[in-house]
Amino acid sequence: MESIHCIDCGGYITNTRHVEYRSRLARPQAAPLRYAACSCAKPTLYMPVFHTSARGRLAYCDAPSAAE
Repeated sequence: MESIHCIDCGGYITNTRHVEYRSRLARPQAAPLRYAACSCAKPTLYMPVFHTSARGRLAYCDAPSAAE
């Protein structure tokens, strides 16, 4: 069975009810894994990556940005 580890402290998450999610761009490197429970007030995980078709990715990439 796989365990879920916090990207901030590296500890395993025992309660997944109160987790926060971050993109990999916000914190590209996770903390090294350790075999102790997570000690963070709100454990943090990477945001799940949803796979889309090539057509969906092209439409998203071609959309004008808010800065323009």
